[in-house]
Amino acid sequence: MQGPYRSIWTELLATPFRQDWVDAGGIRTRFVQAGSESNPPLVMLHGTAGSLENFAANIAAHAEHFNCIAFDMIGSGMTGKPDYDYETEHYVRHAVDFFHAMGIKKASVIGLSLGARVACRFAIDHPAMVDKLILLSATAYFPARPVQGARRPRRTRHGTMFARSSRAYFTIRTRSGMISLPPGYHSTAGPR
Repeated sequence: MQGPYRSIWTELLATPFRQDWVDAGGIRTRFVQAGSESNPPLVMLHGTAGSLENFAANIAAHAEHFNCIAFDMIGSGMTGKPDYDYETEHYVRHAVDFFHAMGIKKASVIGLSLGARVACRFAIDHPAMVDKLILLSATAYFPARPVQGARRPRRTRHGTMFARSSRAYFTIRTRSGMISLPPGYHSTAGPR
């Protein structure tokens, strides 16, 4: 037996909200806002291959207490898709630019999957902009071995595809860990 049809529109049917676009650092960015703008802001960051619709079922409940803002991150949903590989630093820069475009000085941030990784890096790099940090299905592996300039493989789709196709545990862990490393990061912990 199939349940009732669900979409962003049915989830928000009884909730006043607005959908709009802003220029966030030169990237046309779609967002949804619900809840009183006088309430504390709550920014929602979706996961890989997701969009603001990932939070559709949560927006109404949170909008009772927060100024909820979900946006399509760079390269996702209806937001602009610049032609380069997206690294964590690009997502963080886009989030910072989005905060500025929306006039948000400080907010609680919910991150889902990739959004959790971005939220972590955002909170580390811009702590004054984060009130509370909520992580859902978080991944944030930082390798114990140093990852340095010449040893670091090119971060391209090809590198990720190699890691997937080789099935080498170390290669996959190294590749997934590099996604969250800030530029110039060096671990001194040594191998585990």
